[in-house]
Amino acid sequence: MEKHMSIKYFFKQIITLFALLLLLDSTPTLTTITEYSYSDPYPVFTTLDPHLYLQMRQKLRFKGYDLDGERDEWFGFSISPFSQSSNSTRIDCMISPVTTPATQPPSSPCGAPCPDVDTCLGNIHGRWSMLGLLFGNTPEGQPLPKILQDVLMSFSIANVASRCAPEGPINTSAPQLYIDNNQNIGFFDVPMRYRKQGIRFDFKWKLGQDFGISLDTGIANISQVIGFQDRTPQQSSGCVTINGCTSIDFCTLEKSLMENLENIAPAINLDITDFHKLSVEDIRAGIFWRRAFAVNTHREDWEPFLLIPFAHVEGSFAVGARRKFNKFTSLSFGNNDHHALGVSAGLNIDFTETIEIGGECGLTHYFGRDVCNMPVPTSAYQSGIYPFTTTVHVNPANNWHVGLKMFAYHFIGDLSFSFQYLLIEHNKDSIKLKKPDPAFLPKVLEELSPWKSQLADVSFNYDISPDFSIGFLWQTPLPSKNTYRATTLMLSFNAQF
Repeated sequence: MEKHMSIKYFFKQIITLFALLLLLDSTPTLTTITEYSYSDPYPVFTTLDPHLYLQMRQKLRFKGYDLDGERDEWFGFSISPFSQSSNSTRIDCMISPVTTPATQPPSSPCGAPCPDVDTCLGNIHGRWSMLGLLFGNTPEGQPLPKILQDVLMSFSIANVASRCAPEGPINTSAPQLYIDNNQNIGFFDVPMRYRKQGIRFDFKWKLGQDFGISLDTGIANISQVIGFQDRTPQQSSGCVTINGCTSIDFCTLEKSLMENLENIAPAINLDITDFHKLSVEDIRAGIFWRRAFAVNTHREDWEPFLLIPFAHVEGSFAVGARRKFNKFTSLSFGNNDHHALGVSAGLNIDFTETIEIGGECGLTHYFGRDVCNMPVPTSAYQSGIYPFTTTVHVNPANNWHVGLKMFAYHFIGDLSFSFQYLLIEHNKDSIKLKKPDPAFLPKVLEELSPWKSQLADVSFNYDISPDFSIGFLWQTPLPSKNTYRATTLMLSFNAQF
């Protein structure tokens, strides 16, 4: 009786701890390599238990399974077609930084913290401010494109002729008069449809009793279809009033800016066409260690279990097609063309009669590189779209993450179940100009760079023989910030020899 009460109490404590960790998503976070990518921060390469590491037969022998003299696995692979899609993102707020410095996050008009909001994928760094293109200093050797100069002139004529503006032409030294606090007048919503399909490959070889190496890669086809929705309240003529104090001519705003986007974009070196590309994904290679320790094997009054610590060091090599940052819809096939090095460590507890639970924590470091033609704001009042590009050096922040998992082997016949919760946090990048120019404000981009992703992976695997299995995985987003709310479906053919 005391034995059963102890086991029941132990499971109760484990479940309570698991629930608390799921709820504490504001805790600073600690899988091996996560990606420097807000569209696919944790790509999956197999439907198998993420901590399997060619160790299943060893664990089964401990549990008393008769394996008919089969030796432990030494090699395994998975071939996994997948599909991923998203139409929305969640960001901190949708209020423009009218009264805040460029290095501070914006706040709501009433001074309260910005609420999290679900919005279009293209709004991930804010709605597009077309009026914002007219403000800010011009970089050395880069005059304001003629098409934007003409827009300024057309506003001046319209304002004076219609007597809408307080004193005639737009005052470029006072952008706060013309940028709508609620991001409506002069702003675009940018709906996008993100799709990613492909096939991924996972390989593992055992080098000895406790060590092994891993190799992961894939081929993917990424598409992003873009659209634009004018948020300016529509009317037939007259003026629109911004923030209750400044009036500008509606027809000039619409014809010169909002309906002229397709001509303005190429003038500022911005490609706003759809994205569709097929490429190999980044290649990952690593070495892992794991060891199973039997506990309570000679204690009749205690439940026997396996204690399995593990560690994994992995490098990622940027071999995918390069991302063009001046093409708004372009995405990376990995870590935004940065090489990476990651390490993770964790602990699993495999109970003989029930389930296996465990967790891991890790860090991924990304190596800096130069990025050409990066759109960089020249005013804190610009949002989503910027009038000038330059070359910068990007040093990405590290990714910290934590993972929790539960695994049930053959819980119904030959069907196994796995669940994994992931919390990934990316901090603020360092973005420096290659050629110093006070007109550019890279700190605005640095403030937009942090993101946090929470994901849940649910998988089922059915053993069709001692060596082969087929599996299904569903990865779904949980509450996250500044990342795509992407759902992934995957099928796998798995082999362990």
